[in-house]
Amino acid sequence: MNSGTVTNNAASGTNPSLQEIVKKAYRQHSTLHEIDDLDVMETVIIGALTASMPLSDVLKAWDLFRTQFVDWNEVRISSAAEVAAVFPKANDPLQLAMQLKDMLATLFQRCHQLSMEFIRENSISETKEFFKRSPSLPDLAKQLVLAHIKNQQIVPLESWAQGGLIRAGLVTSAQSSVQRQRLLYDQLGNLSVIHTVLALHEEARLHPDPAIEEAARKRAVKEKEAAIKAAKAAKEAARKAAAQEAAAKKAAAKKLAQKKAAEKKAADKKAAAKKAAV
Repeated sequence: MNSGTVTNNAASGTNPSLQEIVKKAYRQHSTLHEIDDLDVMETVIIGALTASMPLSDVLKAWDLFRTQFVDWNEVRISSAAEVAAVFPKANDPLQLAMQLKDMLATLFQRCHQLSMEFIRENSISETKEFFKRSPSLPDLAKQLVLAHIKNQQIVPLESWAQGGLIRAGLVTSAQSSVQRQRLLYDQLGNLSVIHTVLALHEEARLHPDPAIEEAARKRAVKEKEAAIKAAKAAKEAARKAAAQEAAAKKAAAKKLAQKKAAEKKAADKKAAAKKAAV
């Protein structure tokens, strides 16, 4: 299949074109234009965020990183919970925070600084080897560096995003993963690779896998049922605890009353004996 296939499908009017998808992202997310002139470290971070959350949350997280942290070193020394608070809508905020912190810690340990600009001088094979020896990151974070920094001729996509774009009609299941990413690269024209990757992942989220959606729906129902059951159990436990506390108070009050009655009886008996002795 040649590169024109994607464009011809889009031109039919039934499927969006690559240009239309990116233009829509610009319209809906005005601050997307601010993601520009990224260095290597920033490219890694943007890739990791894009793989893990919707575009609106990527842009919010990017803004928070720039306003709440002095630099990446502050991110490195912050707690995972503090970093995770930057992107609460991520698939797994704490896991992503730990991945980013591990990457920064490893980089600092190896290079004694938090810069990845040396990658610009590396070959593509050396860059791939560097990432193999680095802590686990979303694959998109690594692939985006290869595309944006090393000019590898692909538009990198997470596997789930490729599925969404197949359902959107932008690419086809007949193509291999590599073919899809190269064919999309052929459609770029003057479009920014970074902006295109962000826009395509956002578009893919609009076309989720029905099977995954159904599994998520069933999981949500089960979680809701479990929460209701847990709430009922907690309410019943609280009722029993309150009943036990009330019974204990009643028993204590009865015991106290009995004690006072016994003390009064003893006092009366003593008084009577004293009176009889007189």
